[in-house]
Amino acid sequence: MRRTSWPAALLVPQPPLALAYLFAVRAERVAPAFAPAVALAVFPVLAAVLALRGNSGAGRWLVVGIAVVEVASVVLVAAMVGFAKAWRSG
Repeated sequence: MRRTSWPAALLVPQPPLALAYLFAVRAERVAPAFAPAVALAVFPVLAAVLALRGNSGAGRWLVVGIAVVEVASVVLVAAMVGFAKAWRSG
């Protein structure tokens, strides 16, 4: 396996897990909390760190760019969780 494939593989689980968590919060199956959103940020941050420590090339910058977008999406997930907490508190 190439060096850029491990960081790229770490980028895969975050979007579906974030959507699944938001759907579960919306369906009131789980209580809104910030811990899952913070835990979801681990995947793209780890991918970016591993990509930057790897060999030089365009592939690593692509992984870092996607990781930045995914971290931004985690911030949006945290904002949605905040709105859900405010909505439930009345």
